[in-house]
Amino acid sequence: MTQNSLITKALKLSKQILFDPEVSLTNKEKKAYKDFESSNGWVDRFKKRYKIAQRFITTKCTKNIDDMKISLQASFTDLNNTILEKTPTLLYNMDEVGIFFELSRDRTLEIKGKKVVGKFSSGKDKERVTLIITVSSDGYLLPPFLIFKASKPRSKIFKDFPTKEEMEFKDEETKRLISRNKSRLI
Repeated sequence: MTQNSLITKALKLSKQILFDPEVSLTNKEKKAYKDFESSNGWVDRFKKRYKIAQRFITTKCTKNIDDMKISLQASFTDLNNTILEKTPTLLYNMDEVGIFFELSRDRTLEIKGKKVVGKFSSGKDKERVTLIITVSSDGYLLPPFLIFKASKPRSKIFKDFPTKEEMEFKDEETKRLISRNKSRLI
C-alpha cells in the first residue's frame, strides 16, 4: 500500500460513514466527516498513531496464474465478439507500447518492528506485455489488444481465426480501392 492509496481509502471511508443510514452522528461529527481532508500532515499523524512506517518489501507471495488466465480468456472472447460486430473500414491508426506485466514497488506501508514485509505478486514483475491501441478512420476505438511473450510460439492457427469470407470487405468503394492499390502492396 502506498501513501496515495491510504489517502484515497481514508476519503472514501469518511464519505461512507457520512452517508451510512445505520450510523448516527451528531452535527459536530457530521461536519467533521464532511470537512475531512487527508493532508500529508494527517497521514503522518495516522502513521505515527498506528506505528506504520514505509518499508522495503522483503518477501513476495505469488498469485495463481490460472486465475489470471480465466480473466484474459474472457477479455479475448469480448474482443472477438466486438470485432465481429464492427464493420471494417479501410484506414486504421495503431500504436503499441511496452508495459510491465506487474508494476512492482519496493516500498510499502507496514507496522513498525515487523521482521518480514511481504506483498502479493504474480512473480512476473520483470516481464512486459505489448499493448496495442487502434482507432479506425470512422472514429471507432477498438478494444485494447495485449501480446504476451510465448516460450513456444504456436504453429497452428487459432480455432476462432476468421475465415477469408469473414475478412472480405462488403462495400464496393473499398473493394475498388484495394484492387487499385493491390499492385503497390505486393
